[in-house]
Amino acid sequence: MALWISEVWYSVCHQLVSVRRKGVSEMPEQGIVKWFDARPGKRFGFISLGQSQPELFFHFNDGRSIEAGDTMPQFSGHQVHREPLVGDAVVFERSTGSQGKPKACPWGYQTQWHIAQVTIWNRPVYRLMEFVSTPGNLGHPRELWQGSNLSEFAQRIPYGSDLLRPIKTHDLKVDFWWEVLDPGGDWQRCQDPRVKYLNSRLERFGSTARIEPV
Repeated sequence: MALWISEVWYSVCHQLVSVRRKGVSEMPEQGIVKWFDARPGKRFGFISLGQSQPELFFHFNDGRSIEAGDTMPQFSGHQVHREPLVGDAVVFERSTGSQGKPKACPWGYQTQWHIAQVTIWNRPVYRLMEFVSTPGNLGHPRELWQGSNLSEFAQRIPYGSDLLRPIKTHDLKVDFWWEVLDPGGDWQRCQDPRVKYLNSRLERFGSTARIEPV
């Protein structure tokens, strides 16, 4: 039974390895602000796409700041911090305006996209290890999961899940532990990183509750 649980856990972990060490982010469409009418009641302009493509309409109200998501930059719910200037590089997704014509919505500044991307690249890389031993087999450590996307991991495998509890009987021993990749490229044991991640989420939403390490 315990070995079966271990194999189920191993299978679940490998379903999460679709996002490995770093998220692969594809940048949305890009363009350059050709002109922008900043007058009250207007606040719209056009984006030049180059390569003989037609210019694309955009409105200031559709501008969104860009933040580092779990695996790639993403448009946030906050409006851009300033009005666009001619020559600004922007990224955007296409939508359809009220008159049925295409427009950039949402759109944001390409500089913010790159900053968010660097933030993601600089996140720590973790891995979860397992060691299974029996009287006839001393076993060896194996990697169950590796990555930086703790959000998806915490959703699929809740903190404190029985799947991660050590097993120790007269004929079976199963241990789990976390490691973090240090700047020198070596793995070092560390606390379960979900503790810090979940506490940061609680703090972000204004909660004073805190999760203690198991």
